[in-house]
Amino acid sequence: MLANLNSEALKISEFCNSSFKKYEPWPHYFRQRKHELNTLLKFCDIDRSNTILEVGCGCGFLSALLSQCVKRIISIDLPFADPATHSLGLKRAQDLFSALNLKNVDLIGGSIEEIPLKSASVDMVFSHCVLEHVAIEQRKKSLNEIRRVLTPNGTVISVLPNFLFSIYNFPYHYLNLFFRLTRFCIQTMLSKKNASLKNSYSQKANKLKTIVSGKDFHRLLLPPIHGKYRSRLQEISKSFPLAWQKLFRQNGFKIIKVFTIRFIPYSNRLSVSLMEKTEQLTSYLGEKIPFKYLGIHNCLICKKI
Repeated sequence: MLANLNSEALKISEFCNSSFKKYEPWPHYFRQRKHELNTLLKFCDIDRSNTILEVGCGCGFLSALLSQCVKRIISIDLPFADPATHSLGLKRAQDLFSALNLKNVDLIGGSIEEIPLKSASVDMVFSHCVLEHVAIEQRKKSLNEIRRVLTPNGTVISVLPNFLFSIYNFPYHYLNLFFRLTRFCIQTMLSKKNASLKNSYSQKANKLKTIVSGKDFHRLLLPPIHGKYRSRLQEISKSFPLAWQKLFRQNGFKIIKVFTIRFIPYSNRLSVSLMEKTEQLTSYLGEKIPFKYLGIHNCLICKKI
C-alpha cells in the first residue's frame, strides 16, 4: 500500500517543473497537484497491482505520477480542448507521456458520460475536480458509467470542490481585478510617453471599453461560476460535502472515507509554498471533524455496491 509518492514519481515531478513548464494549465500547477496527490495518498489504500482509470486527466501530470505507483493507468479526457468544461484535449498529455516514455499508461479520448472501456475492467477510478463540469442532469449517468467499468467492490477516489472554493473566489476576483486595473492604468500612462507602446495599449483600452459597455460587464462584477451550474446559488449548494455524498450514495456507492487535502485557497506562489510547508498538518486535520468539511476540496473514497 502507498502512503507517499515514491522516488520515481518525485523524479517525474521534478522533470515537469524543469522541462515542461509550458504545459502547466496555470502557474505552479505541477507543484500544487504534486502536493495534493501526496497528501491524498496518506488517506488511501492503493494497491500497486491496481489498474486505475483517471477520468479528466487534463495535461496528464497526475496520471504520470500515479503510473510509478501502480501496475497500469488508463487516462481519458475529451479529445479536443473545450473551455466550457476546462478540458485541455489530449495533446498535452500525449506529449508528456511520450517525453517520459511511460509504458504502462494508455491515453484514450472519451468522456465520463460514455467511458470507452469494457465493463468491470478497472480496479479504481480517480477523478480530480471533474464532476462539477458535468451537467447536473448528466451526473447520474456519469456515476453509472463509473460503476459499470469498476470491478466488483471497486473503489472511487473523487476530489471535488467544496462550497468554500466558490466563496474564496470572490476576494480573489476583486483583488485580481484591482491589480489588473492598476496595471492597465500605469501602462496607459506609460504608453502616452512611449509611441511604441501606444498601439498595444489602445487595443487593450478598446477591449476594456467593450466589456464595460457590453453584455460581459458582469464578468467585472462577479467571479465566473466554476462548473456547469445555472446560478451562483446552485454552484454553492451543490458543492456542500453532504450534497456530494448524497449524489454518490444515490447512485450505487458506499462512502468509506471523507476528508480534505487542502485548506489554503488560491494557486499563487505563496499559497503553494504554504501548502507544502503545512502538508503534515493538513494530513493530521484532513479527516477530523469539523476540519474535513472546511477544506477547499471535498475528497470521497467510495466502494461500488
